[in-house]
Amino acid sequence: MLFLPRGVAITEIVDPEKLAMDFVAALGLAGATTQYQWKQDGFSQANIGLVSTENLLLLGPVSQIVHMQFQPSVVDGDPKFPDDAVADTNMWKIPYNRGYDVIGRGAGTEMLLRWDSTYPEMVFLVFCAQYCRRSVSAGAPGDPWYDYWAAVAGRSPRMQSRLRLDGALLAGTGPFASTQDGLYRGTGYGHRGMSLCAIAPMVVPPGSHILEAVAGQAPAEASSNSVPFDLTTVTQDATETENYGDAGPTDGICIGNRLLFGVRIARGGLVRGMQ
Repeated sequence: MLFLPRGVAITEIVDPEKLAMDFVAALGLAGATTQYQWKQDGFSQANIGLVSTENLLLLGPVSQIVHMQFQPSVVDGDPKFPDDAVADTNMWKIPYNRGYDVIGRGAGTEMLLRWDSTYPEMVFLVFCAQYCRRSVSAGAPGDPWYDYWAAVAGRSPRMQSRLRLDGALLAGTGPFASTQDGLYRGTGYGHRGMSLCAIAPMVVPPGSHILEAVAGQAPAEASSNSVPFDLTTVTQDATETENYGDAGPTDGICIGNRLLFGVRIARGGLVRGMQ
């Protein structure tokens, strides 16, 4: 058998080295894994329906729809927050100064996925959500929200969020930037609203895995209130206080609509060649 475009021409001497080059070229062609080399065990057509839990390509999704109830006639208006009488019960309040908690815990579907990997595999993890909070100047004297922020003027909530895989927070999957003005000890996102989308492509080892979307509020005390530690006594000066409260407000600092899913790019399967 001869393989083009080389081969042995008419009247030429059959050279084993030249034939060997042809076989190497043919082997390289057969070993290439493009759509031109395989006609079995491949996708029959470009159909997104093939990406489903039945063939173990899609993780989840888990999601929660929240009716935010924005007022379309009001510019820069707020939605209905959990402390409002008609608010959606699935709106999730972000805890303050308690570390990270799974988004949705106790308020609708938890943003959590579990799966098992037989082989090392690449995964593409995605979390999308809507974050919103009430203005710190909303309300009037006598309202708990207004009175709280009036007592800590100059501060604002600092929202943080992350994807957490097998107990480890994934860098780059949520707002966690240090402040630029140096006025706050806490880090995170300080504005009133955001459409959040976190993406993490990575390789996971074989075994059982847990993916969580988590969030929390970081401390947001003014840095001028901070007194350095006394390294000689390993104690902190008693004049330092937590003005932002050990249990800061949460009713007006929330996660609304949310979605968590992943795509598994599996390895280890057998692919047959052309027959």
